[in-house]
Amino acid sequence: MAKVTLRRAAAAFLAAGTMALASLPAHAANTPSFEIISPQAGSTVSSPVELKVAVTGTKIGKPTSGYDHLHVKVDDGKPATVFNEEPVTLNLAPGKHTIGVELAEPTHQPIGSWKTVEFTVH
Repeated sequence: MAKVTLRRAAAAFLAAGTMALASLPAHAANTPSFEIISPQAGSTVSSPVELKVAVTGTKIGKPTSGYDHLHVKVDDGKPATVFNEEPVTLNLAPGKHTIGVELAEPTHQPIGSWKTVEFTVH
């Protein structure tokens, strides 16, 4: 009798865990992340600057399709929304600049924190 009860309890526990996972966002089991590939920190580059970001653990696309996306801001500017992983071309004036990138859910809730890179345009 104890074995049957234990088996039923284990089955119920596993079923509850499976249902809980099914209710999480698609990327919850595989934490999404990203890295800023270019420009590199401390580098000196020419304008236009090509921003490249590598994303893992999720798909990037339009929020209306249920995909995550990127928020990108230059210096103290307002964040722009990016819906793909293609390089972003930025026409920047000579001088020091900071680019910030944040990965966000379709609801614009951040996934992790902002990552920044500082560089100089000559």
